[in-house]
Amino acid sequence: PSWLRLDLQQELLFDNKKRVRAGTPAALVENLTRHDHYDPDFNSSFLLTFRVFMSDIELFELLTERFAIQPPEGLTPTDFGEWVAKKQKPVRLRTFNALKTWLESYFYENIFLDQHGNSEPTEFMRMRTQEFLKSALTFGNQLLLQGFATPTTVQNLIEIINKRLDGTTGTLKAFIRTQDNPPPSIISSDVLKLIISRKIVITDINPEELARQFALRNYRLLAAVEPPELMQKAWSLKPNKDGTIRLNSLGIPISQAPHVRRIIKYSNLLTNWLTFLILEQTDVRRRAGVLRYLIVFAEAAYEIHDFSTLMNILSALYGSSIYRLRKTWNQVGSKYCLTIEKLHRLMSPSKNFAQYRKLLHNLSLPSIPFMGVYLTDLTFIEDGNPDVIEMEDPSKGKQVKYINFAKHQKIAEIIREIQQFQANPYEFRPLKEIQHWLDSRRQSVENLNVEQLYEMSLEREPRE
Repeated sequence: PSWLRLDLQQELLFDNKKRVRAGTPAALVENLTRHDHYDPDFNSSFLLTFRVFMSDIELFELLTERFAIQPPEGLTPTDFGEWVAKKQKPVRLRTFNALKTWLESYFYENIFLDQHGNSEPTEFMRMRTQEFLKSALTFGNQLLLQGFATPTTVQNLIEIINKRLDGTTGTLKAFIRTQDNPPPSIISSDVLKLIISRKIVITDINPEELARQFALRNYRLLAAVEPPELMQKAWSLKPNKDGTIRLNSLGIPISQAPHVRRIIKYSNLLTNWLTFLILEQTDVRRRAGVLRYLIVFAEAAYEIHDFSTLMNILSALYGSSIYRLRKTWNQVGSKYCLTIEKLHRLMSPSKNFAQYRKLLHNLSLPSIPFMGVYLTDLTFIEDGNPDVIEMEDPSKGKQVKYINFAKHQKIAEIIREIQQFQANPYEFRPLKEIQHWLDSRRQSVENLNVEQLYEMSLEREPRE
């Protein structure tokens, strides 16, 4: 019967595999909470990406409207009983579960941080979020009074909302686990003492241990990234000069991607620092010694699947300032040159990083992916697919705008892949002495740019 179908079926477009391709916001929410079919892939993609086309408040209002579903007119008592059992009850349960899942696993408190991780310019948005959460709390309390589901189930939702109001819980941060018994360090106490006194050079540090410490740092940077930062090319947009939040074409706020920007900045700084480590050596034999060390370091990063550090090392060694140092490379040794050439081929951008992608998908976790490949993929999806599909609606006699959900599905697939890496931390023991020493060394070259490094390169080995 027609009264057991979706109310807004005509506002959904499907592809040839019967997956939702596009729809109006209300129809997408109806599909999220449909009574006759549960699609976990659609639900996950929707909850990951909905902020591109509607606000938290708009979604909450659509969910509460959906929960208050009313029967069509003219039903017989028998039909009404069937409608309640087969449509109203399932819809209410799915709506309740969607709200709970959203607030429990897809609620991103840091979406409105500015590009430096500060929240001051976005206090207005924080107030709006608090307003929405208070409305959700009222809704939860009403469910409790109405006896919807079991008191424990509803109470659980209320507890989640209260935690969100207090700001005491996160989402992806729950993935980060502390290892009780990490493997022992492979660095001697004497070297640690030298690090503390700063009487040390990088080649004194075991390259395998150095790779571990870099992997721990890269994991922390990666784990902090939240899904809204990976949408709408947020990491590449310049902030508004007046400090206000950037809005997309639908008037929805765009994240300023502080954690993705931090990864990009850290990566660029690290490449410059590794370049400087070689160039600060005036003696060609010492330069060759640092080069050999960095090649062993690159291999150690590869062995523990830290492709972010590996790419930074390759960017330094194959950058114009280092690659041209023929006299230095001549003293490195063929064994080391073969090793770095193998790693360079592995990370080659040829055929859209085909070798690297194949390796990454077959590796065991934990791993740190090279974020640049994901950002390129996301940019390709953003630029190649419209946000909205306009189509003629004969029944309304006008053009109707549908959200291009197929685009959001593709973006969600990439985000879920990144979340797999976020969910699997390394079990290495963090060594604060090394971390602090590395921070101080990297910061010492913060003001060095590529042009200055190239000038240093010319000083070490002038053009022939």
